[in-house]
Amino acid sequence: MNKLERRLAEVLAIAMVGDGVVTLLQPKRHVSLWRAGPEPWRGSMQALERRPLITAALGGLEAAAGLWLASRMRLSRS
Repeated sequence: MNKLERRLAEVLAIAMVGDGVVTLLQPKRHVSLWRAGPEPWRGSMQALERRPLITAALGGLEAAAGLWLASRMRLSRS
């Protein structure tokens, strides 16, 4: 993995952790920000908004996946 790829992976990991934590703490509010888009997408967001415990759990999983990804990054002198 080159330096650019490592940086992009780190940015992705940070975004996943942040988004996951916000979703975990405020599931209904956060999902409501994503209502716009094609009908299948809007239907998915409405379903998640109606099920805040599932949405919060998915946020926790996203944060955990981001932490896992960040932990996979290794320091390199290149």
